[in-house]
Amino acid sequence: MTTLFKHNTPFYSIMHYFVSKFFWLSIILACLTSVYSLAQTSTNTTEALQESKPKKKIFPNHSATHYFVTHSNIPLKKDAVYYRNTYLVLNHFEYGLTDKLTLMGGFEFISTIINGNPSIYINPRYSFNPTHNFYIGVGFYSVLPLLKDRKSDPGDLSFPYLSLTYGSQNHNISFSTGLPIENLYKPKYTESSNFLVFGISGMTRVLKSVAFISENIIYSGEGITSINGIRLLASKIHLDLALMYNSFLEDDYYFDIIAVFPYLAFGYKFGN
Repeated sequence: MTTLFKHNTPFYSIMHYFVSKFFWLSIILACLTSVYSLAQTSTNTTEALQESKPKKKIFPNHSATHYFVTHSNIPLKKDAVYYRNTYLVLNHFEYGLTDKLTLMGGFEFISTIINGNPSIYINPRYSFNPTHNFYIGVGFYSVLPLLKDRKSDPGDLSFPYLSLTYGSQNHNISFSTGLPIENLYKPKYTESSNFLVFGISGMTRVLKSVAFISENIIYSGEGITSINGIRLLASKIHLDLALMYNSFLEDDYYFDIIAVFPYLAFGYKFGN
């Protein structure tokens, strides 16, 4: 059965054609999400100004601070805590130190199983909104292996970034860019990547308990990661169901298959 997914088979050729279009489809979906989000944000603002009678309220979207992997610049409130688990192996935590400064970080078990070298990551971010529904954020993402043995230590990877978000909790769009830096904490081996990373992500709440999310990470000249799917919302918890496309896996020696696979995560927000 798995041979169907290998190169040089008719099935692979047909699937590869559609997968090669997947990225552009996701970009179109992200743009449509963005346009719809902007329209909804504008409509909601206008209606709020025009109507004297308050509408029936629905529970707030506590997951508006993030998409599937990357984040919007809508900050956590002070002292709020958020937890997300992806594939049961990646654990992510956020804490609102202030209304503008969010401390994020986490750990995963995959590297521990593969090479016995567990990794943690940290991601402090400062965001503010100079005007209504417009947010600017700067952050610093860094992955740190815990072991210090150079033979097994793959080194650290850091990522300063700038991000812009427009919209509300229910409808928003974000653009981001950053520069990966390898071995920042080992000055002898520090090296900047020769490519930039760009992101375009959109979220729109189409129903009370359902939001559509399109997330696209572009590694200039290197490849892309694209995730598209839905988020099932409740008052404090959410469940993400999506498809992820990663172009890096198509030519990998071990993953010489169609690089589309399910994405599954859930999150919970503590506090108000």
